[in-house]
Amino acid sequence: MTEVNESHEQEPEGSSQQDTNTRLWVGMAMATGATGWVPIPMAAGWAVTRLRELLVKQLSRRHGVELVSGVSAVIAGSSAPTSGDIALDVVKAALLRDVRKAVRTLPLMFRFGDVLRTLVLGAYFERYCHEHHEGQEIDLEEARRLRKALDEAAEQALASAAGGLLKHVAKELLQLILSVPKALWSLLKEALSKGDEAAERVIEEDSSGLFGRAARAVEGALSSASAAAVAGFYDAFDKSYEAAAAPAEE
Repeated sequence: MTEVNESHEQEPEGSSQQDTNTRLWVGMAMATGATGWVPIPMAAGWAVTRLRELLVKQLSRRHGVELVSGVSAVIAGSSAPTSGDIALDVVKAALLRDVRKAVRTLPLMFRFGDVLRTLVLGAYFERYCHEHHEGQEIDLEEARRLRKALDEAAEQALASAAGGLLKHVAKELLQLILSVPKALWSLLKEALSKGDEAAERVIEEDSSGLFGRAARAVEGALSSASAAAVAGFYDAFDKSYEAAAAPAEE
């Protein structure tokens, strides 16, 4: 049984597709951060899980990859440790500039680790689809291998020079979440009630320009970062996936 996506057209390969894909996973990372404003912790946790599953489904659809039933939940699990200390740095910075902004920032710190997790998930799943996936579908066995690689690669990346890059990007996104909260609420509402294609529509048609700015912030951080940091981030995943996919020695 295959998971159903609402549209099955595969978009053309190229830089324009890469740009829209980056915009998608960056937007969904911001949405997971915005769930910090949801007053019920269990509901916020469910929303984060749902958003990550929708991201996996949408990226797989764009790459023409089918998902066997249950696969999106496996792939969308945790993929980076929580970083509340970084969120505290952002709160302190906000306090120095605007007390009201700091008050609005406080609930987000509890979901800051989820912003990092979703950033890593989007970047690495995009990498997987481009460089490693073979065939037309992802089954549960492959999803478990991928999940293992995601967890190991994220841990390695955050402990390396790439960790500083990720933290810088996440700080930038947290500030943008505060700048246009209405756009984030619209994305949450559409994604959670209608699914992945509705979420994509909100991101692509956003009149505030929030998600475009967020994608440019990420691209700017990548272009200004050292080549070693960027390469280290993707190398961590490549090596982890190759190790997970290698046949076990008897």
